[in-house]
Amino acid sequence: MARTKKKTPHAVASSRSVAPPSPPPVPATSEQPVPERLWRASLVVTLLVYAILQSLYITATPLQRMTLPDNLPRGGEQSLIVGIGPDEKEHFLYILSLAEQGALPAPDPARRKSPDQYVTYQAQHPPLFYALAALFYQVMAGAAQSAVWQFLRGLCALCGAVVVVLTARAARIAFPSRPTVVLAAAPFVAFLPMFGHMTGNLSNEPLAMVFGAWAWLLMARIARTDSAETAANHCAWLGGVLGLAAMTRLTALLWLPAAAAVLAFAAARERGRLSLGSLYGFAAWFTVLVLPWFAYNQATYETAFLRTFDRPMTAYGSLADFVHEGILPPNAPMVLTPLSTALWYASTAWFPYWLVQFYLPGFPQAGPAWQALFLLVDVFALLLLYLHVSRSRRGLTGEPHDPAGRTLLLAASASVGICVLLILEQQFYSDWNVINSAGRYITAAAPASTVLFLFAVSTLVRRPGPRGRAAAGLIAALMLAFDLYTVSLVRRFYADNPAQPSVQRIETPPAGRGQSRREPAAPAAQ
Repeated sequence: MARTKKKTPHAVASSRSVAPPSPPPVPATSEQPVPERLWRASLVVTLLVYAILQSLYITATPLQRMTLPDNLPRGGEQSLIVGIGPDEKEHFLYILSLAEQGALPAPDPARRKSPDQYVTYQAQHPPLFYALAALFYQVMAGAAQSAVWQFLRGLCALCGAVVVVLTARAARIAFPSRPTVVLAAAPFVAFLPMFGHMTGNLSNEPLAMVFGAWAWLLMARIARTDSAETAANHCAWLGGVLGLAAMTRLTALLWLPAAAAVLAFAAARERGRLSLGSLYGFAAWFTVLVLPWFAYNQATYETAFLRTFDRPMTAYGSLADFVHEGILPPNAPMVLTPLSTALWYASTAWFPYWLVQFYLPGFPQAGPAWQALFLLVDVFALLLLYLHVSRSRRGLTGEPHDPAGRTLLLAASASVGICVLLILEQQFYSDWNVINSAGRYITAAAPASTVLFLFAVSTLVRRPGPRGRAAAGLIAALMLAFDLYTVSLVRRFYADNPAQPSVQRIETPPAGRGQSRREPAAPAAQ
């Protein structure tokens, strides 16, 4: 009897006309994933400590009664109890407009439709957060204003807790075998002082970060899943979540490049990860949610991108001046140069430097040194990432090939990079003063920057098992100490500066040009 030739696996698959299943995702290292019980325990502890810290941030910022003749309806009371945190007053005016009048506020007095309309420069933002906050405000009707304020701030802190959970889940899915990334992601975000400061004040940023972190979690699932159907479902959800993020705050558009990188990877993966219909679904959900806001702005203000500040840095000098000698806008506390910009971007991404700088040891002489320290930390992390990618391409890391992990690192880098470019664009062409607190906007990409920073640190750990867990514990302890120190300085600042001017009018943009570094100041126009 003739011997039957054994079919190869390829021949068997061809005879059945069925494509073999997609390979499971390959973890970033050969180590075993972090046990779920350990991960959950660390997350719970992090959230408990975060709650205590947020109570300190929330109660640090005082409330004050202010007279706002240009902001409030002219027929009623001209004073209001507001928080004196960054832009808190303006966010609250937006909420009041929706809660009491069911209408969007005007961006400035000149574009008021009637004297009864509220005015706030935060009218440039989409209304999703403010509409939700207005509902809670109405539920609190009749309560003391101080209680209403603490409740609204508490909602923002709750949003921060959701961001911590989503970031931790995304990190666990993205790099399951890197204990430093998995275990340190939650405490790194929760104890990042800039994050705590933002979520301890009233603004639309915490809710926008919730949707951004949710989108990042979906991207991690799309990159790591071995099911085309699951990837397609996540793709549709991703479009909707990014649409909700953009309708909360347009800075959430920084996640679009990351989504594009992940979707391109999934679509190009072997045997087809996503159908064209899935990509259409992503675009359709995003467009349906975002387009009405731009259409409203175009119809109301004749511009799709409404901006309420008109003091661009380029009004006071060219980009060549900025690079070569610097630009000094009117009333600017410093000359704007590439170096000063980088220092302020880096330092304010870590903590509210513009508030606490006065209490740092050695201030003001040592102020630039403190800023340089945080810039060097960022540069060091970037160098570690670059060296790891370079060694990985040459096969020198000893780790399995991990295209999904590489794609997620690329996506995270794209989000942070686009975020920085958006802030630069605003500084150059809209409001030069954004440099003072640029880190508030960079923190919007916290889930991505957290993964990048922790992955960079994890490359220093030769044996990612126990040493990786120890590194995660060390990072958590350092971040907690840093946050405790910062919140003490924030509370000290507001204790020393408990009030702002009791009467605040809307400032008009300064007329005329400023001067470059070498030009003498021009006399003020009379």
